[in-house]
Amino acid sequence: GTLEAVGTAEAPIVFTSLRDDTIGGDSNLSEGAVNPARGDWSDVNLSGAGSSGSRLEHVIIKWGGVTSYSSGSSLYVVDSTAVVRNCDISQSQNRGIRVNGPANAPVIEGCNIHDNGTWGAELDLATVVSSNVFENNSGGLSVSSASGAGIVEFSSNTFRNNSGNMIQVLANVYLLGSGNVIGPGNQNAGISLSGTWTADGAWGVTGIPYLLRNVTVTVGAGAKVKVAPGT
Repeated sequence: GTLEAVGTAEAPIVFTSLRDDTIGGDSNLSEGAVNPARGDWSDVNLSGAGSSGSRLEHVIIKWGGVTSYSSGSSLYVVDSTAVVRNCDISQSQNRGIRVNGPANAPVIEGCNIHDNGTWGAELDLATVVSSNVFENNSGGLSVSSASGAGIVEFSSNTFRNNSGNMIQVLANVYLLGSGNVIGPGNQNAGISLSGTWTADGAWGVTGIPYLLRNVTVTVGAGAKVKVAPGT
């Protein structure tokens, strides 16, 4: 089924730990004075075609992503075209957002994705990734494709203070767009490529360097990969 969680900037909807007394006061008197921690709960899970009408707008999700749970993320989208817009996703024990499955086409737009234990977002494709801020994650954004060529509209995102790879793009994923900003403090400040590319497409994001660091990137037999001017 679908989940429609549409808040406003002044009145956001919050999914958080029972131990988070900043939202709704003290909900866990039985535990005593216990502070919230990463991994206190699992995730918001949008799974399957039936969830494709789901909308999360002006939603705060924090202190989730317990590693022992299968998704290892605070927001888990599986085979869905859900829309995630103007959300704040932070303090996951693992990933902030994980997108998985061969029929994925979510929109992730205008979100603040920060202070997560591993990737800010790890995506098996998406339709749009735009106008987001990725900050203080162990890695900023990772995009892969399990089902041939994947083209992602990728524009006006900002990356700051991400350790590890700022952006990781695996084989057969092509990002298209402009206006992305490299802020300060990113350890590997660029688009790190890896894998064997067997589907046609173009490396065409300008303004962010493509990085090949201690990996072999191969264009497979019969495939054509174009490198756009100014890349």
